[in-house]
Amino acid sequence: MKIEGKHKCEECNHEYEWWHQVTQENSGYLFDVETVPKNKVVVNTVVKAIKKNGYRIPLEVNAYCPNCGNFNSINVKVED
Repeated sequence: MKIEGKHKCEECNHEYEWWHQVTQENSGYLFDVETVPKNKVVVNTVVKAIKKNGYRIPLEVNAYCPNCGNFNSINVKVED
């Protein structure tokens, strides 16, 4: 499972797309696998998360801006 979105850098106002592979609990033999898109920034750190349906769903993540390198904090919108 993946989560993705857009974020505007807090430093330079550059808008970029971010991407995260959601952690899945080790409870079976089959796991979801995603290919990292070349045009999206991969999340660096998951700051806050909840467990839901066997996944660790992030609520807040960090990612570096591809334009200026600033370390941005991103609040994730989780759909029910």
